[in-house]
Amino acid sequence: MRMIISILIPVIGSLLLMACIFYGMEQIGDREKRKRWIRISVCSGYSIFTVILSMAGNGLVNLIILLIIPFLAQWLFGKEKIHLFYYYVIIIGVYLMDVLLLVLFQQLIAYGIIYLNSEILYQALFSFILRLIELLLIRCMVLMIRHHGKGEVTGKQVLISLVIPMFSIVNLFSFLYFMQIYLTEEMLALFIFNLILLLGINIYFAYLIDTMSKNNRLENELNLYREQARLQVNYYQREEKRYEESGKLIHDIRNHISALEQLYREDDSNQAAAYAGDIHGMLNRFNQTYYTSEKLLNIILNEKVDTMKNAG
Repeated sequence: MRMIISILIPVIGSLLLMACIFYGMEQIGDREKRKRWIRISVCSGYSIFTVILSMAGNGLVNLIILLIIPFLAQWLFGKEKIHLFYYYVIIIGVYLMDVLLLVLFQQLIAYGIIYLNSEILYQALFSFILRLIELLLIRCMVLMIRHHGKGEVTGKQVLISLVIPMFSIVNLFSFLYFMQIYLTEEMLALFIFNLILLLGINIYFAYLIDTMSKNNRLENELNLYREQARLQVNYYQREEKRYEESGKLIHDIRNHISALEQLYREDDSNQAAAYAGDIHGMLNRFNQTYYTSEKLLNIILNEKVDTMKNAG
């Protein structure tokens, strides 16, 4: 059982890490760029290949494997050149976090801050915390990149996404602390079951955060459509009002034309010019100024101009 745990936990952790790396890159890029079966096949095959090579324990090989991932992701999901940069940011962040946590964990053990009486418990604790923090790091970087690029994620959602992973770390440490008092094969099996549940909860919680992000995007789009509909309604209402007023205007213009004809017969050019100015003023009220080549923007600007004129 102990031999199985010493192999099983690192393998599961590595596969989960690779899955989260590719999933995060997919969230940044365009998941429709390649067919779904191609994405799944490439990601799964490379993940298994990576885990097999990583078991050799060669740090340089592991680094090279990580550096190849952004090119695969760019081919699978990359929509723009900037995505390749984002993918490398994620990979570098994961690698640096791996080194940092290894050094930090060794220091905590050296100073007696973390103390467990079994090497397998140390290995289980380090493997789980390492992978969970790396997954948390990937999650935060993906949320920040998406927030920067599309504005789909709020700061509140980023904070909420930290709750379950932090709880998982505390829960695991507490579980291992009590396991060192009396370690049995049954407790190791229970630990594996507990570990699987924690991983499942974190994956499900990440899915919920993604759903919230998509809901935010859809809500923003809906608000834009509502605003556009409101502007269109205001435009048509204004046009309808102008149409109603045009009937009155035609009647007034006919009266003015009749008055102009009478004034010209009486050779009163000054009064006739004043009447002509009144007619031009009436007609100008129905003109819409074209500020730009965008129809909707012209509607907005004309509405604001009318509002300012009415307000003085």
